[in-house]
Amino acid sequence: MAEHATERVVISATPDRCFAVSADLGAYPRWAADIKEVIIDARDEQGRPQLVTFRAAAFGRAGRQRVVDHFSWSSVAARTAELYRGLASA
Repeated sequence: MAEHATERVVISATPDRCFAVSADLGAYPRWAADIKEVIIDARDEQGRPQLVTFRAAAFGRAGRQRVVDHFSWSSVAARTAELYRGLASA
């Protein structure tokens, strides 16, 4: 059986600020309680994380996950900002 959890948060910030915070992967342990460590293993030519290892712990379990960026950061930024702007205007 798959485990599932949800959480809802209201954020009083601009879409651009939300994206800036969510794009700062190295800062996740400071504000995301379940993320215990983030290691930026590789960066692209513009300094953006390209290969990242996350260590997380939740529900009494811990684990490590390495994430490879297979997508364009600019397209992710555009889609994320668009989503936040839509939510802010709703």
